[in-house]
Amino acid sequence: MALTEARELINRTAAYIESCRVEGDGYYFARIPPGSPHDTFYAVATLRLLDTAPRDPEGVAVFFQELFDRGALATPPAIYYAVETLALLGKLTPAWQRLGEKLRSLQEPAGGFWVPQTLWVEAASRLENTLYAVGALTRLGTPFAAAACASFVTRELSAALTKGGLPSLATIHDAVAILALLGQPVPDSAALHAYLHDLCRQEPGFLEYWYYIVVTLQRLGHRPPNPERITAFVMACERARGGFARSPSPCAIPTIRDTFHAAAVLRNLDALPGGARKL
Repeated sequence: MALTEARELINRTAAYIESCRVEGDGYYFARIPPGSPHDTFYAVATLRLLDTAPRDPEGVAVFFQELFDRGALATPPAIYYAVETLALLGKLTPAWQRLGEKLRSLQEPAGGFWVPQTLWVEAASRLENTLYAVGALTRLGTPFAAAACASFVTRELSAALTKGGLPSLATIHDAVAILALLGQPVPDSAALHAYLHDLCRQEPGFLEYWYYIVVTLQRLGHRPPNPERITAFVMACERARGGFARSPSPCAIPTIRDTFHAAAVLRNLDALPGGARKL
């Protein structure tokens, strides 16, 4: 992608994100108040990948502060969205340590956090809550049973690789991300690299799968084969009115999360100015 094209893409994507700002200073892809902690985090994270920031960072901080003050941040994802967003904006204060204590109390004896026995159709990974909890606890510097967590995650990763197939990609991504946060090695990383490399040849048809593959390979110190083909797929997911959808289908609608996935993949493939980076 030429430099001029890349900068135009950055401007279009940033404009899409800001178009999703709603009354109350949060973001929501449907552009209907109230704002969503989920979408607000992904909005700020996407802008960070684009080397920019929200037009009103103070407003975003106020949005999360109001949720904090009325006790609305009660689950690992919601707490992570708030803590990580404020950290990205440089506005995380010691007062938020209280949420770290809340998260620590949610750790299960096996080492994970709120691990479902059976996944429902909307859930992508048994490790989703654990990733959010570990991310927030690490950011807040709150101690927890990290060794038990690493052991639990390693077992889940082994099970995911045994099952194979695309539905396990989210669990694989989450496991590798958690182990990276904990400073622990990924078991059988060579076999995992080969598995992900093979999945690239199958050319997954949804943007989030490419996100899981590209970001996980990056954490393992590898790049995917045929980055130009992946970049072309991502660009085919851009919508005419801004933002990215999860597939190139003309019926697919753009969302903030899908736009984050697109920005992260393009950034990690060096398709945007500034080179690859982690987020």
